[in-house]
Amino acid sequence: MAVLTLTKKQDEALILFSSEANRIMLYGGSRSGKTFLIVLIFVLTATSHADCRQVILRHHRTDARQSLWMDTIKKVLKLLGLKEGIDFMKNESDMVLTFKNNSEIWVAGLDDKERVDKILGNEYVRMYFNESSQISYDTVTTAITRLAQKIAGLALKAYFDMNPPSPLHWTHRLFVEHLDPETLEQIKNPGKYAYMKINPVDNTDNLPKGYIEDILDLLPIRKKKRFRDGEFVKEEGTIYDEFREDKHIISSSELPPMEYWSKGTDFGLNMAGVLVGWCGDMVYVTDCYGMYNTTSRKFQGQLTARGWDENWGYNYCDPSGGERLQEIYMSEKADNEVEAGIECIQQLIEEDRFRIVDKCRGVLDEISMYKRDANGKIIKEFDHYMDSMRYAVFSFTKPAKFKKIKADDKRKPITAGYRSKKF
Repeated sequence: MAVLTLTKKQDEALILFSSEANRIMLYGGSRSGKTFLIVLIFVLTATSHADCRQVILRHHRTDARQSLWMDTIKKVLKLLGLKEGIDFMKNESDMVLTFKNNSEIWVAGLDDKERVDKILGNEYVRMYFNESSQISYDTVTTAITRLAQKIAGLALKAYFDMNPPSPLHWTHRLFVEHLDPETLEQIKNPGKYAYMKINPVDNTDNLPKGYIEDILDLLPIRKKKRFRDGEFVKEEGTIYDEFREDKHIISSSELPPMEYWSKGTDFGLNMAGVLVGWCGDMVYVTDCYGMYNTTSRKFQGQLTARGWDENWGYNYCDPSGGERLQEIYMSEKADNEVEAGIECIQQLIEEDRFRIVDKCRGVLDEISMYKRDANGKIIKEFDHYMDSMRYAVFSFTKPAKFKKIKADDKRKPITAGYRSKKF
């Protein structure tokens, strides 16, 4: 067995792990030892407590398999001298380790529809959300309901780690600001939430020679701040790069009475909805809501409960939704011209005619991470709320859609103030 030596920062993290906090986040730069440490704790917990079940979750199953199952977990098992067939058994297809004391560690991707129900059908004593910046708050709040296994001597705990994203992200609001990401109210029992920054400089003994100087130090400024210094920064190449927190975010109390409403819904394993109000030349994203691994009927029930149906207006839905549109109140197929829709919203932002209410956690999470790759192609990640927002805004500006709104809305005289400017 190799000698296990932890860094000073990892030793500090262990103290944090043993504290009263039951939601613990490690964040910082690349290759700082965050993932290794949490996986190590999971394996040691499994070997020392019989019948316990733990799960490690990542956004994509392919990343979970390659980065965790095939790499970090193998390294930890080898370092601890644990032998397959003697100390543990592997289920390669399901990515489950079963130890000789009947404890289990599950590894899963949250995009894996076939296994999500099976994973969420179990109870766990520990959960680990790896690369949390890639996981939506809706998904976390659904999955964490399964943190419920009762094991003597073990407190229920959830671990999070990541390279930090924008300070608008739910992780910053919850762990650093101690705000509920949905209501923006102070969370109860803030002592239950803890975080620590760990950077590559804290892990130099375990890094290849020159990794910091020859790789991280040469990154562009924003990436350097994020991957070397572990700072919360907006990513480079974001599509709505003109969006500014100090300029385009408002509180609910600043909203004017709306002339019209429109809504957008994106279907999928993650369902997302965005509510948009229109007043004069201004466009306001007033609310958003998401659910993970649910039906369209249940999703609509939650929108109704939030009062969305009272704000009369069509819900422009993902046109690929098929029969699911029938379960959404006042649904219409959205105009899914992606580039034209993005350009429409970009123009609104540039002309200072666009605002987002600060409680719209899903939209604010994604707007700072929605970007293109090096070839200019939109990266299809972190885009459920972005698609919904685009459906709601762009579809409403189309002449044919607006004509239908005029014909169907008998409540009041039609004004077209917002149409005084061309989209």
